[in-house]
Amino acid sequence: MRGGIDGWTDWVYRFSIRAPRDVTLTMIGRPSSARMQLVSSCVAGAPPIGGCLSGSTMLERRYRALPAGDYYVIGESNGAVTGSVRLIVSTADPGTRAPADTCAT
Repeated sequence: MRGGIDGWTDWVYRFSIRAPRDVTLTMIGRPSSARMQLVSSCVAGAPPIGGCLSGSTMLERRYRALPAGDYYVIGESNGAVTGSVRLIVSTADPGTRAPADTCAT
């Protein structure tokens, strides 16, 4: 984790998948101000990959049929982070979408 001059603390997690997978990201042990985004490149300005909110928190997201490759989860929170922040990456075979499912990925 890195504390920025703007008062936000940043962190990056990396994971890889070898075939298309549905992916759920859950961040736990984080302050209430935390947020995260998923990108497929770790270069500055990489566009975020849209996902569906899952559960009652902004820090659990579901991504549908992500292609094989490397992914980076960029997280940040306002203020100092005490304790640990943990990311759980759960994957499953891509499922069939319900007719009214409007999730973009």
